[in-house]
Amino acid sequence: MFAWSNIGRNKMYLKRLEIRGFKSFADHTEINLNPGVNIIVGPNGCGKSNIVDSIRWVLGETNIRNLRGLNSEDVIFNGTDNKKALSLALVNISIDNNDHILPVDYDEVVVGRKVYRSGESEFYLNKTRVRMKDIASLFTGTGLGKKGYSIISQGELEQVLNGQAFERRLILEEASGIIRYRQQRDEVNRRISATSNDLERAGDILAELQTRREELNIKAEKARTHVSLAEECDRLEKQVMTFEYYRLQKDLQSKMEELSDKKAVCADVDQDIKKMQTTLSGTREELNQERQGLQDLKENKYETNTRLNTMQGDYKICEEKIKNWKERIESCTRDENKYQSLLEKINKDLGLVVNDLEREEQSYAERFQQVQELQTELEAMSQQGNSDRQAFEELARQIAERNEQQTDMDQAVHALEQDLKTNQEKKERIQIHLEEVSGRIEALNHTIAQLTGDQNRGIQEAGSAEALLQSTEKQKNQLEAALKKLEDEYQADNHEIMNINNRLALIISQEKNYTGYSEAVRLLMQSTRNRENRLTGIVGVLGELIDVPAGLELAIETAAGRGLENIVVESGRQAQSAIEYLKKQKWGRITFLPLDLLKVQTVPQQISQEMKTTEGVVGIASQLVKFDQRYRKAVEYMLGRVLVVTDLDRSLLLYKKIKYPFRLVTLEGDTINVSGAMAGGNNKKRGISSFKLKNEEKNLQQKLAEKQQQMQDNRSRAAALTEELQQVVLAYNEGHENLARLRFQNEMQQQQIAQLSGELIKAEAEKEQHERDMEKVQTLLKQLKAGLAETQAKYQQWLQENTSFNERMEKQKAGLEVYKREYEVKKERLNSYQDQLDLKKRELDNIHKNIDQLEQIKKSYLETLEQAAAMKKQLTTDIEQQTERLQTINNEMVIMQRQIALLQTGIEAARQREKDYLEQITALQQGLDNPTEKLDGLRNNIRNLEISIARAETELTGYIGRWQERFNSGMPPNDPGVLSGREIRENKRRIAILHEQIEDLGAVDPGSIKEYEEVSERCDFLDKQFNDLTEARTSLTTLLEETEKLMVQEFQQFMVLANQSFNKTFKEIFGGGEARLSLDKGNAFEAGIEINVKMPGKRNQSLNLLSGGERALTCIAFIFALLRLRPAPFCLLDEIDAALDEINLVRFSKFLQDMAREIQFIVITHRQVTIQAGENVYGVTMPEEGISAVLSINLGKAETMAG
Repeated sequence: MFAWSNIGRNKMYLKRLEIRGFKSFADHTEINLNPGVNIIVGPNGCGKSNIVDSIRWVLGETNIRNLRGLNSEDVIFNGTDNKKALSLALVNISIDNNDHILPVDYDEVVVGRKVYRSGESEFYLNKTRVRMKDIASLFTGTGLGKKGYSIISQGELEQVLNGQAFERRLILEEASGIIRYRQQRDEVNRRISATSNDLERAGDILAELQTRREELNIKAEKARTHVSLAEECDRLEKQVMTFEYYRLQKDLQSKMEELSDKKAVCADVDQDIKKMQTTLSGTREELNQERQGLQDLKENKYETNTRLNTMQGDYKICEEKIKNWKERIESCTRDENKYQSLLEKINKDLGLVVNDLEREEQSYAERFQQVQELQTELEAMSQQGNSDRQAFEELARQIAERNEQQTDMDQAVHALEQDLKTNQEKKERIQIHLEEVSGRIEALNHTIAQLTGDQNRGIQEAGSAEALLQSTEKQKNQLEAALKKLEDEYQADNHEIMNINNRLALIISQEKNYTGYSEAVRLLMQSTRNRENRLTGIVGVLGELIDVPAGLELAIETAAGRGLENIVVESGRQAQSAIEYLKKQKWGRITFLPLDLLKVQTVPQQISQEMKTTEGVVGIASQLVKFDQRYRKAVEYMLGRVLVVTDLDRSLLLYKKIKYPFRLVTLEGDTINVSGAMAGGNNKKRGISSFKLKNEEKNLQQKLAEKQQQMQDNRSRAAALTEELQQVVLAYNEGHENLARLRFQNEMQQQQIAQLSGELIKAEAEKEQHERDMEKVQTLLKQLKAGLAETQAKYQQWLQENTSFNERMEKQKAGLEVYKREYEVKKERLNSYQDQLDLKKRELDNIHKNIDQLEQIKKSYLETLEQAAAMKKQLTTDIEQQTERLQTINNEMVIMQRQIALLQTGIEAARQREKDYLEQITALQQGLDNPTEKLDGLRNNIRNLEISIARAETELTGYIGRWQERFNSGMPPNDPGVLSGREIRENKRRIAILHEQIEDLGAVDPGSIKEYEEVSERCDFLDKQFNDLTEARTSLTTLLEETEKLMVQEFQQFMVLANQSFNKTFKEIFGGGEARLSLDKGNAFEAGIEINVKMPGKRNQSLNLLSGGERALTCIAFIFALLRLRPAPFCLLDEIDAALDEINLVRFSKFLQDMAREIQFIVITHRQVTIQAGENVYGVTMPEEGISAVLSINLGKAETMAG
């Protein structure tokens, strides 16, 4: 045991931990920690790991699952049965920073974090509220970062091996400090992404605006063309429509007169037609009556014919039935004869089959008796054969055993002969190997001497190359620093230019929208600018027409007051039109300054000259401002008798002194009116100063030009530095490659020498082994020859004994063969008898089946004969009934034929009378055709005239409607003028052409011209911003490439150191073995780290095959190797020794004590050996259910006090 105060320490360590309301620490708990090994002990579930969670949490852990919770509220004390829940959790850690490892100007750094149940989280740095990002940045590269290696639990220790290779890389980057470059790289990537997104958005907007500008240009041109075509079309259409209206009126009057004449003629013709139609109607009535009588006769005849046809069909059906039934009677007679003959044949066959059955049954009984006798004889032979066979099998078993013995003896002899041959060959091979190894040893000695000379020369060359590389690297770093400075200045200038452009755009927008002016002025000026009114002669607002030097803005604004909003117009008439427009729109009142009406009294020249030389006088206001001489009257009217003075004291003296009625205004805005009234004080709220905006716009334009020139100069300087840097980098890379090549050659030569030396040692050992093997083989050959001679003698004696056994075997085998043949013959005879017996049985079954089938057929024939006799009797009865019905039908048919002849005679007489009436009607109709045709013609003419008149009236009405709609007047004029028909046709053709041209133009937008100008202005502005963003992205891309290059270089250098430290630490912990870190293939920034280990006395093996203790100790070696290489301020280990056995635990404890000279350790453990390695022990208890408390003891002091 040793005291921490006696050992040199790293000054930076964790001094104090304060917890309140965090998990089980409900009460305020303060743990004062010391350098060295601090041990935390306590029973399971008392809250030890909550201390680890609190430190993780205060350092910025955001994943609540890593703190063994589900949401942010889980870290706040949730209450017990006796203590209510708290509303917040607070953790503070105090770190000794005397050596200022942390980049803050404090000797003690206190980091705090607070969270409320609402979810709000706060971070503090020395009681100043900061962002979580600031805390993370503070600890980056110290081992306490997000991917740090200073806080390790048992589960996380296993993850070093089980986790992804990339996670191990992040641990190494945290240890090397490269993690800040990765964060910078991520930040640059985010900025490049954001700039690219801005570029994409700006490009999209710019493309859209450029497209819009082209569209608006086309629309504006179309609008102007449309107005010109529409005016010409209106004029021509008015002429054409007037002519057409007059023509339609005359045509309508002519058609109405013609309609009246046609109607009179039509009435006379209609009267004559009606008389002729009355006579025709009577004749047609008589014809209809005659036709009705004729139709009745035809229907009576049709009904009689129908009944006759029906009876004829019934007669034929009866005849067919009688014929069919007679044929069926004949068929039944034939069937009776046929089945009577078949029945006689069946009876005969049945007698023959019964005789066969009796004969076969007698034969079956005789064969069955023979089978039983033969079976009895075979059973007796089988019993005798079994006895002889058992005796033979016993003798065969004995011979088989002797054969197996023979095989064993053959194999023994063969094995001895083979071993003798094998060892003889082995002796020859050993002799060859001895000669080969001797030659190899001589060659290895020669090669090692040659490589040693080459290595010494390579070391000298590498030293020279390294010195040159250091000089080149220093020059490269200087150039990179200068280029980085220029790039930072360029970015700052670019950002400032963007701010200037935004401010300019805002000022221009305010000026354009008349921001700060009264509503009436703003609305009138915007309406005039947008051409929404027809006002002319408006020059502008007075405040826009003058420029005020810097410093005089307040004085001029005070002197002019609201007069700056006065609108200058060219004439009084134009002012009158504007005032009437204001009244119509109800926008308010405005003062107008007509240039043709203003009467201005100028200051006498003598007084003006006198004021220029008077002390304290800045000048007459109208002479201090700049303006176009065309507007002098307006400026003199407003400022001509205003004297600008430096201050109020000077104003009072001048007011009493000068005789001219000046209005005095100071630079601070105080005034003395002509009457002596004074105004002044502090104007707390002022509107937007148009003069200041103008001056600011000029200054911004000037500043913009200067910044752009400065950016151009920086670009030129950066280009020159970049070119120089490229040359230096090229030389540096060549030097680096040369040095790497020389070092690689040196390392390869060293490896070759080591490899060859190892091979030499192995070759010498191999030679000694071959010599020992030669002695062993010679001894073994002598033993094998003696053993072979003894075994061959025993084998000959055994062969003689085996002959008698074989003779007995052959004799018994012959007797068994005779018995087997006799038995097989009788068995075969028995099988034959049984087959014959089975055949007889099947034949008897078939005969029985035949008898049954014949009986069934006989029965079927008898039933068929009975059915045929019954059918013949029924058919004879049906024939007699149908013969009687035929006679009845024949009698009725004769009566109907007579009735049909009488009806035919009446029909022919009625047809003759119908013909006479038709001839009379035809004569009457022919007399009506001409008058009817004439009447139809007249009516068609009248109808066409009425339609034509209605069409003309509709057309006139339409013309009037179109005229009123088109020209907004009542009726077209009745006088068509002096235009000829040819001129009207020419006008119509021209109107059609104009309409086509207007239609081809499509829809037009009158406001497109103004919109085109605004879009063009915005396009130019965006195009400039797009170019600036492109340059910014190029600069960021260059910065990214340099950052990545620096990352790769430093990580490769750190990997070499980490490998050395890991191998050294592994050997110290395990007492030997090898350990190595290797980089996966692939992306240089994403490649992971693999761990390869070789345990002492073992071959290389997979990490998965290591025991639990070996895996745990390997992880500990990895963590301690990084701590050795880049010590963290403190290291917190949570039960990482749980998987170690006692021996490995002692190794771990000793190493922990050694490392504690440089690093503060806080260890949570249950193991006694680890506890004994500590200097301060903190016991975590739970005096009250659910609430943790901490007790502490210094073991060094305790031992001293104990004596």
